[in-house]
Amino acid sequence: MMSPSHEVRRGFALIAVLLVIGASTLAVTIFLRWSSAEIAIASASAERSRSRLLVDSGVAIVLSELEAQREVILEGRRPQLERTYVVHEGAVVSSIIRLLSVGPEREPLVPVGGLLDLNRATSDQLQATGALTQDQADRIIETRSTMSGGRYRSLEDLLSITSDDGSFIVTPEMIYGPLEDLRPAREVLALEEDRGERALRALGTTRTSRLSDLLTVHSFEPMVQRDGTWRIDISVPYSEELGLRFDRTFGEGAGEALRRIKTSVDLKDDVTLGAVVAQVVDIADQARTLDTLTAEGRWASGRIDINTAPLEVLQTLPGLDSESASALVDVRDSLNASAQADITWPRDQNLITPSTMYGLYGLITNRTWLWKLRFAAGTVPSEDTDSALENPVMVELVVDLSGPRPRLASLRDIGRLDLAARLLEQDSPRRSRTIRDHFRR
Repeated sequence: MMSPSHEVRRGFALIAVLLVIGASTLAVTIFLRWSSAEIAIASASAERSRSRLLVDSGVAIVLSELEAQREVILEGRRPQLERTYVVHEGAVVSSIIRLLSVGPEREPLVPVGGLLDLNRATSDQLQATGALTQDQADRIIETRSTMSGGRYRSLEDLLSITSDDGSFIVTPEMIYGPLEDLRPAREVLALEEDRGERALRALGTTRTSRLSDLLTVHSFEPMVQRDGTWRIDISVPYSEELGLRFDRTFGEGAGEALRRIKTSVDLKDDVTLGAVVAQVVDIADQARTLDTLTAEGRWASGRIDINTAPLEVLQTLPGLDSESASALVDVRDSLNASAQADITWPRDQNLITPSTMYGLYGLITNRTWLWKLRFAAGTVPSEDTDSALENPVMVELVVDLSGPRPRLASLRDIGRLDLAARLLEQDSPRRSRTIRDHFRR
């Protein structure tokens, strides 16, 4: 028979064994859970890395699709893109890119040339959009002159401008609209629209107050003719070669007429050129002449594309108000390609007077080479490519088609755009740093 002391020691030994077993079990459990978490994190990281590689494929697809539609752009019409492109189709899972809504009417492709150039606009033009007050517009113009190179690099630069009392004059909502719209896109999550959303979409709208739908810092175009060749630059000194080219283009004697004009008129820009064309060229030939000639070299900036600009931007042009701008918007989509290819179509359709038309030459264009879009890259079940994307990466890009090969004018990750915008709602000392770090990448 064991003594009481032996019983006590045996009890302590059993407790010790149980503690060791419990600690070991806990350690194993923690290790397994930690390992599972590490595996899950590694797996998610790998999936996201694959999605990022898909972005490169998506960019290549978009550039190729738009490049193939250069003739459409030359005719003043809009290129078209599919909503979904399958990059790799597997037996179970497929890799895709899905275009997201970016315009005021939820269109997937927005013409940047139809927006007002923030780096060339006047205070009056900014006010004419109806989205900014005089004080806001004046402060934006004043601040522009203090920026590096005298220009804004992005619309988000506006978020750092303050008034005299230190308050910010532009909010994230003014640029993007309601911040709840910046949450992961419905197209990414494959959510159904509710009845109210479907009704609003069916009605459509021609008005917007979001600055991102009205302003741009990307505004330039090549001075090319409808056939894709360079326009004749008449800002250069007159020469026999220039005169012969004029004779070949417009007929015998045209070169001599140009020589006489250049002796009395300084053809320094296309506004001046337009005024001369209005005086010396028959009204029926003015569209062709303006498409053939330029006085601004090979590139122009800040022109507004009358074939795509929203009403609020059209009404910033001299001689146009809300009523006449609305008339242009109502008519232009019904025009055929031939009509839209002529820059004089607002006058030809009796929507504005000839004198108003002459005041627009050099300020407008009828085609745009810069297009903004957003897409998400990720994976979906192969049998249901319309389902929610797994591990999506969302990007926004501006495509420049003005050169012989398409290029990216801008590319940024917008997956955390909603978070950055909400941080900017707080007027804190960190606001300027947040703008710089997130939006200027």
